[in-house]
Amino acid sequence: MEKFPKKSWRTKLALAVTAGILAAGYVPQTFAASYSGNNNTIWGMQSEDSKTFGSNMSVAADGSLVFDFGEAVTFENSNVASPKSLVKNGNVPGAVVIKSDFTGIMHSKDYSAMAIQAGWLEGNFDEAVDKRGSVTFDGNVTLRDKNVKGEWGVTSDDLHGGFLTYKGARWQPVGIRAGLCGDVIINGNLDMAVKGSALVTDPYYKAVKTTGSTEYADDLKTSTITTNGDVNIDTPEDDTEAFYSIANYGGTINVNADATAARDKTVVIKGNVLAMRDDGHGEPYFYRTGQVNIGLTNAGQALLTIPEPNRPARLTCGCRIMQYGTTSPSP
Repeated sequence: MEKFPKKSWRTKLALAVTAGILAAGYVPQTFAASYSGNNNTIWGMQSEDSKTFGSNMSVAADGSLVFDFGEAVTFENSNVASPKSLVKNGNVPGAVVIKSDFTGIMHSKDYSAMAIQAGWLEGNFDEAVDKRGSVTFDGNVTLRDKNVKGEWGVTSDDLHGGFLTYKGARWQPVGIRAGLCGDVIINGNLDMAVKGSALVTDPYYKAVKTTGSTEYADDLKTSTITTNGDVNIDTPEDDTEAFYSIANYGGTINVNADATAARDKTVVIKGNVLAMRDDGHGEPYFYRTGQVNIGLTNAGQALLTIPEPNRPARLTCGCRIMQYGTTSPSP
């Protein structure tokens, strides 16, 4: 894994004041169409979704389920125990495409809050990377609640999975999660405030190359999140919890960049960035090797890392910052 020079990293931290000014200029949109409660979830299953969304859902020639509400839409699931996701591709393999601008709000009474999901969760083993589940947003995505302090759009009352002594981030509420053989693609702008982990790839297990194969695929292909528009991410500044703006437990997260070059969108990220690496014990589960690519292409944006408890602010292994089209290693 490449390492980033500290000089480059500190330069980016110096831009954080400008980044905060940019983020403060956010103006909320007015949303007309709305769905609320546990029964209004996009599941990625034609039989179920057609009952709930009717003519707002259609089936494309390639089998993708396409959701077009004709206007911006809000999904909200608040103050309930064990909420379902707002969007979850539960039919793997398969594809969900959402054409409309999308706002999501999820406030959970327990720890099970994942607003947008794609791919397998825990309990699936040795799936093939050619059996994928995807969620694609062609419009803008907002996970932000203007009616709560901090504007947190995704929260939960329990950050630790019901275990009083557990202080890690694995059970925190999640804004957008790609699991094993899952892909989330956001072609519009992304604006999110999550009191937990904002973007998460968590394949949990390894995946085989193709159906029927006995060879494992590259860990970086197990799950992906890609943003193609402007990005504004807020996570809490807290010296007692390990909140993450980006948490990569395997797979690849691309923010205004891919593995070769940065793009030209505006990116403001406030929070820790984590990318895991296989521990080398040869086990097929838990933490896979991951990579995070972040493009910062002008002086008006920055990535600000917030320290974990008792640690200096830093980027962890597997993260790559691409600025002005170049690649710089992390500290």
